[in-house]
Amino acid sequence: MISWRNYPFEDAVAVVFDFGSVSRELLASKNSVTDLRQIWDRFRIRLVSCDIEEMMRTRAPEQSEVETLACQWERDASHVPECTRGPIRENARFFLAAREVIRTEKAHAAAINCHAMPNHGLRLPCTAMVQLHREGVLLACEMDVNGMLSSMLLTHLAARPAFMGNVIRGAEETTIEISHCVAPPDMLPRLAGYSFDDHHGKTENATVAIELPKEGPATLARISSDLACVHFAVGQIVGAHHMGACRNSVTVRLPDCRTFLDNKLDGHYALVCGDVSAALSRHKALDTVTGT
Repeated sequence: MISWRNYPFEDAVAVVFDFGSVSRELLASKNSVTDLRQIWDRFRIRLVSCDIEEMMRTRAPEQSEVETLACQWERDASHVPECTRGPIRENARFFLAAREVIRTEKAHAAAINCHAMPNHGLRLPCTAMVQLHREGVLLACEMDVNGMLSSMLLTHLAARPAFMGNVIRGAEETTIEISHCVAPPDMLPRLAGYSFDDHHGKTENATVAIELPKEGPATLARISSDLACVHFAVGQIVGAHHMGACRNSVTVRLPDCRTFLDNKLDGHYALVCGDVSAALSRHKALDTVTGT
């Protein structure tokens, strides 16, 4: 089991996996910072760019290594539908190439332009991203750099991995859900299990259903696009499921859910088990905006 203690924020390294130069329009659509140099100026986090197509050409692993790894993932899982076996192997190929880049750069996190990958003949990397989480690397979907930074900050403060996902209104007026197809195992020490499934009911790609926390305090947060402040709220986890719009969903009851939804920033929020509001409020590089 990976230890998340001493996970860095300032002075960390993160890789941006994309195709060619990173699009400012894409970053803006996620309400992320568009001038990535500001991240170094603000937090001393070093970003490294990696072109996915070039990586897959120059760092392609041997098929035997891919098969060995895919079989290991399948043995670790509690359920493996037959339709996921092909996508799992393609994800193992991507994982091995991306892990080499991450290890070379000594990176702690990465953001991936995953939605563009099928346009380049690649599978969605949900499985690879979950497996990188298992190795102590935080992964952000959809090139959401600010979502990645938010996850890094909460993980740094809580010494537990953060789950980055969409904010969805809950079934009750007092609840919201954080929902995504990629979630980290070990959100709490006793939660490490997972199973494979299809992706949004389609078999071209695979997702991973993670054993999720069903109770206890939680902190949700997102760093603003100008990197000046962090919007956060503290609530109680009251459930989790795998039947939502995305594969993994955690339900959180907030003291003032309506105010949080009215004031939330666009983009994904990060969720970590535990109340880290005091540490957030003391953070020297960010102003804090209470969400409720």
